Amino acid sequence: MLRSSSVTVCFLSAMLSACALAGDGSGRQTVQAGVFDVPAMRIDADTDDREPGQGIELGADLDVGDGFGVRTMLRTEGEEGFAASTGAFYVQTEHEDRLTGFHARAHGGFLEQALHMPLVGSDAVHGEATIGIGVGVGVLDFDRGYDDVWSPAISVRGGADVVFWDHFTLGGSITGMLVGYPGETVAGAAFASIEASVRF
Repeated sequence: MLRSSSVTVCFLSAMLSACALAGDGSGRQTVQAGVFDVPAMRIDADTDDREPGQGIELGADLDVGDGFGVRTMLRTEGEEGFAASTGAFYVQTEHEDRLTGFHARAHGGFLEQALHMPLVGSDAVHGEATIGIGVGVGVLDFDRGYDDVWSPAISVRGGADVVFWDHFTLGGSITGMLVGYPGETVAGAAFASIEASVRF
């Protein structure tokens, strides 16, 4: 079950921290856009065994899938390499139900607020750590056997990148997602991604 008050506090705290950070620096803005490969996405579909009303119950046992995604953001540069960003990402993965062999496709679309922190390096090449929180929609699309389902969702992401000349990045991240709403959890998920992007 989602704890909506805690989620709201965390989301607002992240937004306020990002705004304060962005306001302390030069205010220079850059656009970052990229693609990512998802070698592993784990989804635990809801069974409703501890929820009131026995609402959305899937009962599917999905294998670990893979897929791809795209991400874009508007960064506001702060002091000493710190930055804040507001962006969006979409992820799609393919899965199979271990119980029936039915195919499922998972989709997620999120708006994300993130903080970016500098790591060791030089002007030419340096590291950057990212923490992000997002709100969006998650969808499970089955080819047969189960009804398709969609629901509001939240995401939390942690990642690290290597930045080349402030224009190209290579890195990876781990993202956790909770799909549902207060009183009804549809699915929990987590995926690893390998990402490449450009800034301009």
